[in-house]
Order: sequence, then C-alpha cells, then structure tokens
Amino acid sequence: MLVCDVLTLWEWYACLWCADPVGVVEEAPKLKHRFRHYYFNRSRTCFLCKQKVLSQGSACQVCRYICHRQCENQVSVYL
Repeated sequence: MLVCDVLTLWEWYACLWCADPVGVVEEAPKLKHRFRHYYFNRSRTCFLCKQKVLSQGSACQVCRYICHRQCENQVSVYL
C-alpha cells in the first residue's frame, strides 16, 4: 500500500518513486562455475593464464569459461 495520496497524473508518477519498500534489497543469486573436463579437438586459449590449451582442459558448463585443469582451482568461485 502506498503512503502518498494521489491527486493528479503528475503526482501519481512522482509517487511511483516512493513505492519501493525501505530497507528491502533483493540480491541476484550468485552463480558458481561448474567445471567439466574436456578433450578439445583444436587448441583453445586459457581465460586465466592466456596460454594455449592443447587437448585436455576444463570448461564451465554455465558460462563456457575455458582453462587448463591446473588453472581451474585459481579461478574465482563465483561468476
């Protein structure tokens, strides 16, 4: 329920700004990387160390982040 009284269209429009509940902030859920080991047919570039991933590497199933298996534990957990 809105606290302000609405008399004109302009006042109604201005009143929309006070419709947000005070102190309630909805945060987007944090997504985590889900790495899976892959065998690549062609070389890829590791997003972390910028070196070539020749045949074996890891790729995130959520965002397709590609890295070496050794670099996987250095990647930040959240996207």
